[in-house]
Amino acid sequence: MKKTITSHKIKVAIVDDMLEFRKHIVRQLKDKDGISVIHDSANGLKAIEGMKYNKPDVVLTDLFMPVMDGFEFISRINKTNPDLKILVYSAYLNKMTNAKLAGCGVCGFLDKDFEMTEVFKAIFEAYKTGHYLNQYYTQAIIDFVKDPKMIGFLMPDNITLTDDDIKLIILLWDELTNEELTTEFRNSVRSNQQHVHDLIVKIKCKRIAGVFKYALNNGIISSKDKHLYF
Repeated sequence: MKKTITSHKIKVAIVDDMLEFRKHIVRQLKDKDGISVIHDSANGLKAIEGMKYNKPDVVLTDLFMPVMDGFEFISRINKTNPDLKILVYSAYLNKMTNAKLAGCGVCGFLDKDFEMTEVFKAIFEAYKTGHYLNQYYTQAIIDFVKDPKMIGFLMPDNITLTDDDIKLIILLWDELTNEELTTEFRNSVRSNQQHVHDLIVKIKCKRIAGVFKYALNNGIISSKDKHLYF
């Protein structure tokens, strides 16, 4: 059933481990008529705690966060608050991730390099209609319907890639240093080196170039200007 927006302010919660980015969104939303930011959190676990005392209408969440990432957060919210509208934004959207999100029942998702005008539109549409139908979401629904188990997305040639595998490939393609990877994954240089080794073994290639070739062939990364499929 569609909701009618009157004088009611849409209660929004923000979930993102990047403090400055999160606070920027909060500041922008607080100046928008019809929206009330009721809390912001650094991860899914803190967001769930906040929702016990003040339930939002719409949640805007990142995907990759410490303690509890976006996927686990969405899964828990779907069980405890199935009517809650969830919008996802991420710098790591691609065909596989989008199809997985569509299967999780989120209302829509945005590239993290968004304009605030799009965020405003997404929040109002998700609240009013239950969905924000941009090009990412529409294509993801099509991909999920074609392959709900994502066979052919996550497991070509019987290879299973985890979310952290995909994230590592993308960050390596973006030429992050060992120190930068350590910050992203909150672990040690040795752990990241072991992860790279495990990827090479898993994909059955000889070196990292083989991982990139595999990722290019399967839509995880794009060769065009070395940009990702955002």
